Amino acid sequence: MAKGNFVGMGKEFNEMTFAEKREHIWEYYRIHILGALAILALIVSFIYGTFINPPPETFAQFAFYGDFYVGEETLTNMRTYMDQRLALDTKKYVTQSFECYTAEGLDVEYSRAMMEKFFVMLAVSEIDIVITNKAGAEYLGEDEAFLKLSEILSPGELGSLEDKLYFDAAGDAAGIKLDGSRALADSGVDSADLIALAMVNSKRLDAAAEILRIFWE
Repeated sequence: MAKGNFVGMGKEFNEMTFAEKREHIWEYYRIHILGALAILALIVSFIYGTFINPPPETFAQFAFYGDFYVGEETLTNMRTYMDQRLALDTKKYVTQSFECYTAEGLDVEYSRAMMEKFFVMLAVSEIDIVITNKAGAEYLGEDEAFLKLSEILSPGELGSLEDKLYFDAAGDAAGIKLDGSRALADSGVDSADLIALAMVNSKRLDAAAEILRIFWE
């Protein structure tokens, strides 16, 4: 059939009715049309998500690490609590959270995957504050994964914490004991024996300091 003829009808394109032209175009070019629409949708989505309504940036990220379970509902409560206490414009900035649950009896592959993800996040500076217990703090301390508090808090603030300070193996104030923390209690977390540590790789130290200040309230 010559180019421009309608299938089975022997008509030139310009001789067809509107309905016949529409059928002809759909018959021969539907894949092209659908492909073009899909590309257009991706472009519109990219423009909207990047320029018109971009996702909020991370103000700071905290992570729970240890043989205790927190759960997504509690993490959500904590993020909401922090966002409100920090008075964040959540269209622009939000806090983020992660949980690395290491209790015995977990599926080996799942536990390994969570541990790997946690330490990768630490390595690439995604986690600013880690909430853990004494065993977790000692393990992280072996790798010098957290800062001395004197590097991000003032002497006056350290002095006001008194018995709330956690000291590492070298005798430096390295974390804040969270027993009685209102932030954790209001979020549904049992704060007994938990410690907050500021990560050495954090690129948001000012934000990490603000998170710590809320924890000791």
